[in-house]
Formats: sequence, C-alpha cells, structure tokens
Amino acid sequence: MKLIYPIEIKAKLDEHVVGQDEAKTALSVAIFEHQMRCQFPELQMDKSNVFLIGPSGSGKTILVETLAGIADVPFSINSATSLTESGYVGEDVENVLRRLLEASEYDLEKAEKGIVFIDEFDKIARKSKENMSITRDVGGEGVQQALLRIIEGCDIEVPLTSGRRHPYEECIVMNTENILFILSGAFEGIKCQEESITPQDLIAYGMLHELVGRVPVIAEVEPLDIEELKRIMTEPKNAIIPQFKALFRQMDIDLEFSDGAVSEIAASAYFRGTGARGLRSFIEKLLQSYIFSVEKYQGETITIEALDVLGIAA
Repeated sequence: MKLIYPIEIKAKLDEHVVGQDEAKTALSVAIFEHQMRCQFPELQMDKSNVFLIGPSGSGKTILVETLAGIADVPFSINSATSLTESGYVGEDVENVLRRLLEASEYDLEKAEKGIVFIDEFDKIARKSKENMSITRDVGGEGVQQALLRIIEGCDIEVPLTSGRRHPYEECIVMNTENILFILSGAFEGIKCQEESITPQDLIAYGMLHELVGRVPVIAEVEPLDIEELKRIMTEPKNAIIPQFKALFRQMDIDLEFSDGAVSEIAASAYFRGTGARGLRSFIEKLLQSYIFSVEKYQGETITIEALDVLGIAA
C-alpha cells in the first residue's frame, strides 16, 4: 500500500466528485490515518471509522468508491437494512466481510486492510422506548450490537457462501483490526445541538453509545444545488454527458447538449429530490429514442435543447 498524503487524496477526489470539500477533507484524513495504521502497527493508533451523513443522491457512495480506488484497497458495499443478528431471518452481519473477501479475490491479507461501506445505517437506529414492542429489535439495536465487535476489531469466522450460516459451512478467519468501516445514511430529522452533528446527536437518534465511540469521524455531505448538479454532468472524470458523447461518436453521431438543456436536467433532479442519483436515468430516458433509431442519425449532429428536456420532465 503506497502512502498517499491527505492533500493528494483530496485532489484526486476533486477530479471525480463535485463539491463536498468538508467531507472530502475528513475522508482524506481518515484514509491517510488508515494507511498509517496498516503500515506502521507499532504506532498503535485507534481506527478512524467514519459516519458519513447526508441526503440520498449527494454522492456518498461515489466518494467512498473513489477513496478505495485511490488507496488501492478492496472495498465492499452493503445495506444495513438487509442485516440481522445471527439466527434471525436476513443476512448475518459477517456477510459484510465475506463481500470484502470476494472483492480482494480471496487474498486475506489484502481484505484485512480494506474498506467496508454500510449504507442506510440510519435505518437500524434502535427503537425509542415509546415504540418498543415485546419482540427483539433484531434489525436495529440487534444489528448494531452484532456489528460492534466486528467494527472494534477481532477475529471473525466468515462464511464463504452468502445467506444464512449453518454449522458445517466452510469459513475463513478474518481479523478486522485494520479494516476501515464507513457507516453511511441520511439520518433525516436528526436534531443537532450544535451547527454540526455530534456523537451525542447520533446517540439521541438511536445509535448505540458503544458503537458511536468506535466511529470517531463524522463527515457530513451537503445536498447538491442546481449548479453542482450541472457540473456533475460535465466536469468529473467519467462524467455522464461525456460518456454519452463518446458512445454516440462511436456510432458516427455528434451529440451536443445546449446550456439550457443541462440546466433543465439539473433543475429536474434538484426539484424531484433525486440529486446526482437521478441524473443518469433521466439522460437515459432522454436519449432512448435516438439510440433505438441510431442508424437514422448516423453522420448527423443531435443537439438536445431545453424543450426536449421539458418534454421528458412533464
């Protein structure tokens, strides 16, 4: 693992992700500390696990995917809503490690220095006392309790197949002491005692006190405005509009988007509340008829105007 300094990590993130400077800085420092911890165990540093908090479509997943690529470590994406305590219907929490092992092509040493991303973590907040039922909270507090030991760092038996564990299933022992955990969610309605979210706010929301104590970094991702959504379509590496221009160029068609069209697409995503997540599906729908009749347009230029976008958005 080549050591990359935080300022370099942030610069690389800027190439792929628009805005979110505060979150990028916090994540860059967390990844740098992760590298230091893995390379210099004699430092005996605590883990810099992260709560990544922000609305859907604000770029949380692409931030972490890009970070994993920069750090050149295996990376697994998981949804907290599919997880339950061992023995209950749903996925055992150990499956987040199985996916990391798969991402490392079963190289255990690499996997043990990877990143586990668990999305929708806010959905497993423990129930308030007013809403407690006589049944166990196996999808909320129970999952947090089950994840606590894994996040803290220990040896875990990881099943080599997905689904529920059974007594005779083949397992591999994975040590989680150097695995970085990033717990992501919208945390809608969280009540902040200060301008930024604090550990106390997360505990009040329904996160276990012990778990919050093992996730010291809180990175907040802001909702994207219309200007940022416009930039997302054109500026980053692998941006959506250049992708489609390249596709059409391969089919001997010049594809252009007017400034008005880009603005209308961004405005549609903003007012629908889909954020960056909705941009690709909207453009796919916008270009679908042209791609379906591609031979008809070969050798020509197609220009997407604002009125074309309004026709789709209506």
